Amino acid sequence: MESRRAALKKLTRKYGADITEVLDWAAASRNRLQALEDDPSRAEALEEQLRGLRGRLQEEADRLRALREESGRRLSAAVSEELSALAMPNARLVVRWRRPRSSGPRARTR
Repeated sequence: MESRRAALKKLTRKYGADITEVLDWAAASRNRLQALEDDPSRAEALEEQLRGLRGRLQEEADRLRALREESGRRLSAAVSEELSALAMPNARLVVRWRRPRSSGPRARTR
């Protein structure tokens, strides 16, 4: 009996002020779930959105890589110029980028 009271108290704290509100919340949740399950076009729309976002992620990753490569070239040139001024004309700084081995979203920006 105490465990049932504790369970009811926990439900009312989380989902409503009294058991009627908890039951209303449960009914509304069932309706939302049913609507999602009954609408296959929703899943298709989400898949399409995901494909678009993945494409955009790849575009942004490519743009970031290009910016990093350009920054590396500018840094190399600036450091090499300073090294020449320090009587080290043959010293150079070379910045190299390589593609990551993994292909996850975080790997694309490394």
